[in-house]
Amino acid sequence: MDPNNSFSALSQYPLNYRSHSNLVFSPFQSPSFQTSNSKLQKTCNCICTCTPTSRQTNHPSSTIGQNGLPITAWKRAIDEFSDKENHPSSPPPKKQKQTYTRRRTIDEKLCDIFMIIDKAGWSFADFLFYAFRYRDDNGKEIHREQAHANTVQKFLAGYTDRTPADILNFWFHSPDGRLDEDSVLMYSTTTPYTDIKPVRACLTSFAVQIVERRLIQEATNATHPSSGLHAVISRKTSLKKAEWVDIGATTVLEVAGILKKYQPITWHYFIKIAA
Repeated sequence: MDPNNSFSALSQYPLNYRSHSNLVFSPFQSPSFQTSNSKLQKTCNCICTCTPTSRQTNHPSSTIGQNGLPITAWKRAIDEFSDKENHPSSPPPKKQKQTYTRRRTIDEKLCDIFMIIDKAGWSFADFLFYAFRYRDDNGKEIHREQAHANTVQKFLAGYTDRTPADILNFWFHSPDGRLDEDSVLMYSTTTPYTDIKPVRACLTSFAVQIVERRLIQEATNATHPSSGLHAVISRKTSLKKAEWVDIGATTVLEVAGILKKYQPITWHYFIKIAA
């Protein structure tokens, strides 16, 4: 600690004198009576306001130090001031030791979720149904809370670590919903997939039926007059049977290009089947 700073800090506490009782005390000393042997007297002959000093005696406490304090009191005040700076009165609070919490297992978390669903009076199927439903039975959009809508939208848009593809893969390969491969419900083109309850048969029939709709839509687009697959035949030649010679050299290439453009899925399956 810098002594100069101590002196400047102590200088703000001036000595207080009381003339009627010859008492001398400071903020760092309790008042004490002065004997007749320690009368104050000036150390100079000038007419001024010099600080009077006491007569020197053999007692060490009568020696005057910095700022007019006796040396013992002055040293004691410096020591107290240093202790207050170097050793704060209140120690810093101790950091509380955190208790270890065991990580819960997946089965424990699933049991909690299933218990909450059961308390709501729902089955697991009810939970999934109402979580993803966005229209009522009349086709009107259902109002959903913001947290509900955000959670579903994030999952279906693929912004989560676990995506719908992961769920479908588990459903398709899970032995819990496996049926015989020869079942009439597998890859059904006649029974609507919405009427098929087992997951594997539902998924395969959904794939077949949704692709069928797309192939029909592609064929409709390809036969549109603007696509270029229409041929114009006059009345005079309408009775004439069409032959390969009537087809130009570039007709096949042109048709192939049109099919690739307007019927990409159909073309893909043609190539795969032909191969």
